[in-house]
Amino acid sequence: MAEPIEYAKESDYRYLFDVNFFGALKAMQAAIPFMKTRGGRIILVGSIGGNVPIMFDAFYSSSKAALEMLARAAYSELKPYNIKVTAFLPGGTATGFTLKRKVYSPDETKSYAQNMNKAVAALADMEQHGMSPAVVAEDIYSLILADKPPVVKASGFKNSTYRVMSHIMPEKVTLYLNDRAFRQ
Repeated sequence: MAEPIEYAKESDYRYLFDVNFFGALKAMQAAIPFMKTRGGRIILVGSIGGNVPIMFDAFYSSSKAALEMLARAAYSELKPYNIKVTAFLPGGTATGFTLKRKVYSPDETKSYAQNMNKAVAALADMEQHGMSPAVVAEDIYSLILADKPPVVKASGFKNSTYRVMSHIMPEKVTLYLNDRAFRQ
C-alpha cells in the first residue's frame, strides 16, 4: 500500500494492520496455551521498515513496528514458560511482494506525485534486487535452532547495520539518509 498519509483510506490501513499485526497476534494467542507446558519458539516477522520509516508506506512501517514491540513485550511475559520470542526483521527481499503493492492513483495523490513516484520506484528496486528468499529462510531456520535466540534479529549484514545505525545516529541524520534513499 503506497499512499500519502493524508489520502489513506481507513479500510486499507485497517486491512494492513489486520494482516500484519492482528493476524500474528491471534495466531500467537492460539498457540501460547499449548506452548506453556512444553516451551517453544515464536518468531514474528516484522521488517527493517518498522525501525526506519518508509515514506508513503507509513502504515506498513507502523504495523511492522507494532510487531516488534509485541515481540519485546511477549519475550518478558513468556520467558517463565520457556517460550522464546523473536522479532525477525528482513529488509527488501526478491519476491513478488512488489507486484502486489496497492499504489493510489495519481488523481488522488496529485500534490505528492513527484516524491511518491520516486519513493515507490526506489522501494520497488530495493525489493526486486533485495536479499534472496533463501537467505531469509536460512536466518529464520537459525533462529529456530538457536539456544538463546535474540529478542530482535535483522536479516543480513546490511539490514543489521542499518538497524544499529538508526538507533545510534541522531534522528535527523537517520531521516535525512532515509529521505535520500527514497528520493533518488
